[in-house]
Amino acid sequence: MVEIDIEKLRKYIDELNSILNEYDTVRLNLYNQLKEAGMNWDDNWSREFQNEIEIEKHETEEVIKSFNSKKKIYDYLHTKYSEIGKKIKCNLNSKSTIIGIIDNCYQQSTDIINSFYNVDTSFSYPEKYWIFQQRGNIESVRANLSTLKDSMNKIFKKIENIETAVNAKISQLEQLSIREFDFDIKTI
Repeated sequence: MVEIDIEKLRKYIDELNSILNEYDTVRLNLYNQLKEAGMNWDDNWSREFQNEIEIEKHETEEVIKSFNSKKKIYDYLHTKYSEIGKKIKCNLNSKSTIIGIIDNCYQQSTDIINSFYNVDTSFSYPEKYWIFQQRGNIESVRANLSTLKDSMNKIFKKIENIETAVNAKISQLEQLSIREFDFDIKTI
């Protein structure tokens, strides 16, 4: 089941941006203060301290990159789903059922139209006019059903493509996270 509220997603992305920006600012301020503090003395401890600061800086940069990659997925979701609508609720597993119902209605309307052709309209002009009018209405409904089916297929396809792309991006992030994880057996 896909359930997306574009406005809530946008608010979440904005909050995430704010948190990431604030975190980055605090991280840089702390790094600069620690770097400055280490410049006031020079011994083995201070050099080790400076090395640890650089390692920590690199690790936090990697964490921020990871968060930004995840945020890009949310941005992608927002961009793609906002092309469909503001609130989306779709069960991709029910696609064949929905299309089947539309096809069934289309077939029933075709049967009704065919029945109109079998009606004897030679006896009265007012009934003949009414029958032609009703047949035209049913033909219009059938055309709308055909348009609806095409639209539903396009929407389902678009949602399926978005979900496939998002799953690929998530899989790529998971692979990246595993590769970046440090398996240092000495510290275990």
